[in-house]
Amino acid sequence: MTESDAQTVSPQAPRRRSTWLPIALVVAIIGAYWLARGGSAPLPGWHDDLDAALADAKSTDRPVLVFFGAPG
Repeated sequence: MTESDAQTVSPQAPRRRSTWLPIALVVAIIGAYWLARGGSAPLPGWHDDLDAALADAKSTDRPVLVFFGAPG
C-alpha cells in the first residue's frame, strides 16, 4: 500500500454494540425479582397449602407440582 492509498482508505468506524441484549437482561432480572416477591394469589384450582394440594391430588388422581421459595 502506498502513501496515496493510505490517504484514500478511511478507517473503519468502531463497531456499534447492540443495545437490545442488556435491555432484555435488565427486564428479565426485574421480572424475576417481581415474580419471586410472590405478588400474586394462587391460580384457580391451585393450592397454597401442601396438605390440601396432596389431598386434592389423591382424590382427583392428578400429579402435584410443588415450588419451594425463600420468604422475603
